[in-house]
Parts: sequence; structure tokens; C-alpha cells
Amino acid sequence: MKSDLVVFATPIYELGPTALMKRFMERSMPILYFGRRGPVARNKTHKGKMGLVIVSSAAPYPFNILTGITRYPVSILSRFCKGFGCQRVKNIKAGGMQISKYRDKYIKEAYETGRRMAKLWNSKISFA
Repeated sequence: MKSDLVVFATPIYELGPTALMKRFMERSMPILYFGRRGPVARNKTHKGKMGLVIVSSAAPYPFNILTGITRYPVSILSRFCKGFGCQRVKNIKAGGMQISKYRDKYIKEAYETGRRMAKLWNSKISFA
């Protein structure tokens, strides 16, 4: 709860996060409570906290988005980020990870997002 950045990253299996991620989410329930719009932090969190959700699938872009493969995992993990007190959440929906050109593209995007988030956090400005 005291962190400045929360990152949830998981491959997508059977249209959802992995069992390991689901287990983590289930074990996080005691520090959250569920309001009308999803999980909310029980404890006070600080302003400017950021979240990053990265999901990957073998389905190539735009197929992974058009078919909704990434919709549920991104939605639920973004809500968990909000529950951990994140005011802003950035999503990366990586598709076609078995193809090197797509994999390299999303690795670069994740790296650049991390750099941008660190820079913005250091300047105390949140990202959109």
C-alpha cells in the first residue's frame, strides 16, 4: 500500500489471467474492500500513485483486441490497481508475442512506459 507504483503483468490463458495472478488477487482481498465500482483500498494511500497493467497473448494485434481476449484481464487488473490506491493506470495489451517483431515492439513500449512513469513520478506529475 505504501508503494509509488503498482505493476500487474500476466500472460492470458483461457481469456483470463494466469492461476498464479488469480491466487495473488485472491490473497490481496483482506487489504481491499469492494465498493460499488470495484476494489477500494482499506488503508489510506498517497496521491500520485501510478499503476501499470501488462497483459500478453499469442493472438496478434488487432485480433487480440477485436475479439475481446484482453478485455477481461485488463479490466479486472485495472480495478485491482485502483484498489491498491493508484490514481492513474496505464494498460499495455501485447499480442502476437510468439512473433519477434511484435515481441520487440511491446518490450520497447513497456520499457518506454516505465521510463516515462519514472520521469513523471520524479517530477510529481501524473500521466494520462
